[in-house]
Amino acid sequence: MTIKTETKIGIVGVLTIAILIWGVNFLKGKNLFEKQNTYYAKYDNINGLLPTSYVFINGMKVGKVTDIQYMNAQMTTFLVSFDIPASIKLPCNSVAEVYSSDILGSKAMRIIIGDDYKSYLSENDTLTSKTDASMFAEIGKMLEPYSKRVDNIVSNLDS
Repeated sequence: MTIKTETKIGIVGVLTIAILIWGVNFLKGKNLFEKQNTYYAKYDNINGLLPTSYVFINGMKVGKVTDIQYMNAQMTTFLVSFDIPASIKLPCNSVAEVYSSDILGSKAMRIIIGDDYKSYLSENDTLTSKTDASMFAEIGKMLEPYSKRVDNIVSNLDS
């Protein structure tokens, strides 16, 4: 039995399209063969979080922020959606926190796992949200007492 040339070209074309779709999704960081659950979190200020930011649990990258939408016309509340593998079960009292992931100020999301192991979140549930203070705000708070002393010293030197 011989296969016609048109059939061979069709098979190669279908395989090429399938590999192209898989490759594009691979470059986007999506795994087509692993089931993902989508969760949501509401924030008043997302502090520079991007739709491509990573989601961490205990320092391990487990997912990615997929979309950020504003919930009202004044843009005072944002709905962040993110995907994590379906194999990870989140207790109902887990918290989604936006924080600075490095010294340059890049933002990421971390899931603080709750301790209520009796009930778990379902897909498309909304987590409690929290925003971590930026690293520079924390440094500013630490240096505030010293800045008052420096002001006093400078004013004494001036007189």
